[in-house]
Amino acid sequence: KKIIVIAKHFYPQGLFRAPSGGINPGEDFVEGAKREAREETGCEIQFENFLLKTYVQFIQKNSDKIINWHSYIFQAKYISGNFEFTDTNEIREVALVDIKHFEKFSETMRASEIGGLHYRAALHDEVKKLIKL
Repeated sequence: KKIIVIAKHFYPQGLFRAPSGGINPGEDFVEGAKREAREETGCEIQFENFLLKTYVQFIQKNSDKIINWHSYIFQAKYISGNFEFTDTNEIREVALVDIKHFEKFSETMRASEIGGLHYRAALHDEVKKLIKL
């Protein structure tokens, strides 16, 4: 089984994660997810099922600033597209990888000094449980 993954510009070479993005005010959840998939991967997707909702608070290093963060995780099916993404400000690379690489990506994220990647690794772990990888 293969999954579409993205790498941000600041990620170490070889580190990828599932695409993500924000929903605009007033935008339908599914339509927003489809838009983000197009922007980040160049692909059209079909929403399959909702997996998980999380809420966390990040505390900015060397600051008292608190960032409230919501994540909504869903499973989707690739419909079409050529992996020519348009969000070049955030995305460095898009790849299609075997699902077995998911664990390697999680390990790399956990070993990173970037706190946000620890959160992404935890999301990967939960998704693996939910879809029984």
